[in-house]
Amino acid sequence: MFDYNQILYTLENPNKNGILIFVIGFLFALSFYHILLFIQNKDKVYFYYGLYTSLILLAYLNLISTGFFALIVKPFLPILNSFEVFLKWLFAAVYFIFAFEFVELKKYSKKWYKIIFYSIYGVIAIGCVIQVISLIIKDISYIFNCYFLVYIPVISIISFIGYYMLFKMNHPLKHYIIIGSLVLFVTSIIGAAISFLELLPLENRLRDSIFYFGVIIENIFFSLGLGHKQKLIYEEKNKQKELRLQAILEAQETERSRIARELHDGVVQEIGSVILKSRHALSKLDLLHTNESQELLESLENSNKNLRTISHQMMPIALKELGISSAINDLLENSLTYLNIKHTLELFNISERLPEKIEVTIYRVLQELIHNITKHSKATEVNVQLFKSNNHIILIVEDNGVGFNAKKSKKGIGLLNISSRLNMLNGTVNFESSNNNGTLITIKIPVI
Repeated sequence: MFDYNQILYTLENPNKNGILIFVIGFLFALSFYHILLFIQNKDKVYFYYGLYTSLILLAYLNLISTGFFALIVKPFLPILNSFEVFLKWLFAAVYFIFAFEFVELKKYSKKWYKIIFYSIYGVIAIGCVIQVISLIIKDISYIFNCYFLVYIPVISIISFIGYYMLFKMNHPLKHYIIIGSLVLFVTSIIGAAISFLELLPLENRLRDSIFYFGVIIENIFFSLGLGHKQKLIYEEKNKQKELRLQAILEAQETERSRIARELHDGVVQEIGSVILKSRHALSKLDLLHTNESQELLESLENSNKNLRTISHQMMPIALKELGISSAINDLLENSLTYLNIKHTLELFNISERLPEKIEVTIYRVLQELIHNITKHSKATEVNVQLFKSNNHIILIVEDNGVGFNAKKSKKGIGLLNISSRLNMLNGTVNFESSNNNGTLITIKIPVI
């Protein structure tokens, strides 16, 4: 059974039984971690949060009264006691700077941003002046009384304005700030009221336990909010990266089409014309059947054939006019037949044209895979399957080659290009390969 008297005693003496030590350690970890995040990301929100938690930590160090940490703090007690109220003054002000930078108030309303921030800077300036006066007259009660009679009312007004702005704003992370700060605001007011109105004896530190509870809950919410913010930033960076990659790939396809068209309609036609004129000229001179003439014409015809092949590879006519099935068949015939690699193509449930982006992606991915097979695999047989199943287009490419180390090969440029193209369509690729056992590659692309 719970010993309620013991629990009450623990809460009334949090600075002697480890509660404060736990809170100090918690705040130190948060401060250190978020300062590191600031150094890494150069985002001042992390700096303000690290500063905020550091100031809370410093404001309550002087209350540690037992154990090893009390011995460490003891030499600094005179300074910490002199600045205790001022540190509380500062951390509450820095909280507002952090909170409204976190929700990007400036983007929402420059007017309210200036009003709130000028008010906060003014409060900090007033606190600095009062702290200096307290040090000069050597009377800490002066800043103590100002804290309750001036600072608390002013900061409460700023809080109400801040909550009003937060509820009006359309920010995906504002609820972390609202819930966390509301918990701390309520616990701070309760603790301050108990202290200022002397509702409990001075040695009863229940007010501190209430505040520590608020600090822990608040900073759990703030840390979750910052983690969520980091996640959103990461997702946005990935999105921008994908958009840039998509723009590059689209530009490449456009340029491929342009070059292929120029080759097919320009250079190929011109060489064909040159071949006809050469035949005509050589026949008039009765030189058409000489060895030199035959070699010249064969060389021109081979060049013309190679250019036409390159043109078709860059942007196959079959892909544009007949669809992915005919384009794949042409690709296999032109790439594998002359190398004496047997190939089979199996099509299931592909009865109509697919979206253009999917067809181009499948073709380019298969083109890259066939290139790798002919260059590295030493395969003698290749099987390609393309089918539609459960709103997915599935491409399976299997060979009987020497295989490869899938983990190492995934870092290659060719396979990275495949992954990049598939990522843009939310597609996936799976490699199954081992030395001397061939390779099985499965690609899935969702069709909406």
